[in-house]
Amino acid sequence: MMLHSRIHVGGGAEPSPIRLGVLSLGAGGQSTTLALIAAHGHFGSLDCAIFADTGWEPASVCQHLRWLMSPNGLPFLVHIVSALNLRESLIAAGEGKRWALIPAFTRTVDRRASRSA
Repeated sequence: MMLHSRIHVGGGAEPSPIRLGVLSLGAGGQSTTLALIAAHGHFGSLDCAIFADTGWEPASVCQHLRWLMSPNGLPFLVHIVSALNLRESLIAAGEGKRWALIPAFTRTVDRRASRSA
């Protein structure tokens, strides 16, 4: 994906001459495939990939991400970003301690019981 930032030049907004190629990398099948295809230059050149760490990734995802970031993996930088542990945030929201940062269900509701037959 190519990101284009708008800058103000002479009172108007014009496209910036700066081009940044960034891949959102989840380290699953689809984004890994895109990353490996990009590594072979099929999308032009990528500047980096960003992995959003939820703090609740399975060990297999972490191991796969380490491989992608190894010298045998991707030829561009992978930035890992994290704000907090998603699981802990959702549990706290379910206990009424804190609002969840994403729209997520914290309890099960059986809507079939309220439907008329």
